[in-house]
Amino acid sequence: MTQTYNSKIMEKLNIESFLKLGYFLDYSKKHANFNFPSKAHYADLTESDLVSLGSTIFQSAINNNFKTNQSHLVPISGGLDSRAILAGLLNCTEAKNIYTYTFGQPGSYDFDIGNFLAKKLGTNHASYNLRNEPWDITELVKTAKRFRRQTNLFFHPNISKIQQEYLGINYWSGFMGGEIAGCHMDRYEADSLQAVKLKFIKKNTFVSSVNLNSSGSEALLPLVEVDSNLRDSVSLTENIDFTNRQLKYIAPHVISEGMSYKLPFLDADWAQFILSVDNEMRFDTKIYKAILVALYPKIFSYPIKDNHGLTLDAPQYKLNAKKISHRLKSKVNQFYNFYHNPFTNYLEFNSEIRSNSNLRDVLRTLTDDLKERDVVGWIDVDSIWERHLKSNKDHADALITLASLELNFKAERQ
Repeated sequence: MTQTYNSKIMEKLNIESFLKLGYFLDYSKKHANFNFPSKAHYADLTESDLVSLGSTIFQSAINNNFKTNQSHLVPISGGLDSRAILAGLLNCTEAKNIYTYTFGQPGSYDFDIGNFLAKKLGTNHASYNLRNEPWDITELVKTAKRFRRQTNLFFHPNISKIQQEYLGINYWSGFMGGEIAGCHMDRYEADSLQAVKLKFIKKNTFVSSVNLNSSGSEALLPLVEVDSNLRDSVSLTENIDFTNRQLKYIAPHVISEGMSYKLPFLDADWAQFILSVDNEMRFDTKIYKAILVALYPKIFSYPIKDNHGLTLDAPQYKLNAKKISHRLKSKVNQFYNFYHNPFTNYLEFNSEIRSNSNLRDVLRTLTDDLKERDVVGWIDVDSIWERHLKSNKDHADALITLASLELNFKAERQ
């Protein structure tokens, strides 16, 4: 990967990958293993047979990770994966023996549905409203360390507080749930490796309000890895997603240092099953959803984020109406700022930076410290701040990323 670039250029490119994507592409640590078994053969099975077999295998994946006389924690959201884990655990123990927590802000699907579900099921639940979270550089540096100095920050409640609260508990993560089930499959995959890589960079660009990079996306291509061990298991698009975004960005976030993790979606039997199903059944997680509805009908009769807050079996006309309403409100919101996107669980940082002096001061201190390092000298940080505070342009994505880069530098030095 580094043969055509000297080390100094590679270091700069790695910083530029962070400035574009919100994480470092040149990152070799693995916090989860993708040693997927060879594919099985299910060509003779009907969809009903696959649902029945998959149901048995998924519950076994939960059972294999469950230990009696131990405490269990599930961070519950509005999505499929955390709910699937919680449903599986409820087949192993009572709700009173399971801890859950939800974070975000009221009005988002993850926050509202997660809290609703925990109340319905009767788990030991805690709720973290990000609007009530104070911003502190010392604590953010601790979070940067727990996220392995690898990702952007500001999108999670106080990690130290959560880890202290649930010390010694088995933390059940939904890592790779939807991904291994096919949610990142591309029906129309590009013809060449370079084209797939460029599409990946474009799709996963975090900072879009301003160009923080001195080089184009093509310069980052040597940092986008392909895992040869996955070539026979998944499509090229999925390979690149798994090898880069999932292992380098998602894993440091959801498998942070300091907890004991259970990763049921990487159970060997489940991985073999779901990756062996025909791609048409994996596309848009079709078979995965069918298995969850069949296996846990009551829990999956409640609203879900993936369906715009409707149930999985909601009629298409209701789903279409929700989609149209969301698109219209999002367009109007560009001018009137009245609508919080319910798919956005974190704060509306563009307005929050302008109104919240605590957050604004923390970000300003961090970006000033980054300027003094002179590692991103091509960026006019003051100009970005000026445009944002005057409401000429929304630049929260850039300011958060620059501040996160500085926090990772501080965490590394400590």
